[in-house]
Amino acid sequence: MPYTKSANLFGGYDIPSSIPGMGCSSIVNADFAVRNYDFSPLLYDKRLVVSQTNECFASVGHSLHVNGRHEGVNEKGLFIAFHFVNQDQAKLGLLASTIIRIVLDICTDTYEAIALLKALPHTWSYNFSIGDTNGRKAIVEASPTQIKVREGGSKLTCTNHFQHKDLLSLNRIDDYTLSFHRLKTLEKKASDEPNMEEVVNWFGDPSADLFFNDYENFFGTLHTFAYSFKYNQVITTIARGDMLCFNWGDWLNKRDLLVEVLSGKLNQKPIQ
Repeated sequence: MPYTKSANLFGGYDIPSSIPGMGCSSIVNADFAVRNYDFSPLLYDKRLVVSQTNECFASVGHSLHVNGRHEGVNEKGLFIAFHFVNQDQAKLGLLASTIIRIVLDICTDTYEAIALLKALPHTWSYNFSIGDTNGRKAIVEASPTQIKVREGGSKLTCTNHFQHKDLLSLNRIDDYTLSFHRLKTLEKKASDEPNMEEVVNWFGDPSADLFFNDYENFFGTLHTFAYSFKYNQVITTIARGDMLCFNWGDWLNKRDLLVEVLSGKLNQKPIQ
């Protein structure tokens, strides 16, 4: 394979193939951020990566296509996650997973993340949920042609459709990931002002509204990822399985994780 082609593929740039739509849900407030990732295990790295190098900020998050990230938090306490919206009107640009990795590598806060998201080329339409230790949070609604930013309020919720009036035409006509229903469910839960542990347990509860089992059709819950801005704590859980909880500052100060494998169980069941 030519070097340029391999660099494009591993870098998530100018990727020609399409992907099935995925589902993702998140809540971000001044104290914490929690997100679910819903897709298929067939297109899933099955890796949580903790990385610390001399060239960029340290970060932790679930990997996608090896170099990319589904979501994550870096050593500056900046959290970011992606939420697929549409692949119509695609243009030459970067995959969202690559954009997440770039943001984690070089941005220190929400302001810098928003500025970078506005500067980078986007190949498809995605939402990006963002928060930092300063309490600033935002949802960046990004398409290949327009980018809008939603801020304000004590908490922000996000699923897989655009909410800004200028981008509504880019939403998928079919709502098979129940994006609008999930958003209403998230907003209702957020209004009760739960703590991070309550939200993590709710997101990962197989009997809850945000947990899905339609893995064959690329809509099954695979993991939950959470970060506490207040306590510098990282939590991730695998569907119907193990939970990993650790202090991010301790790891940055060279306290190794003792867990090497997280196990879970996927029960295939199409949504009705």
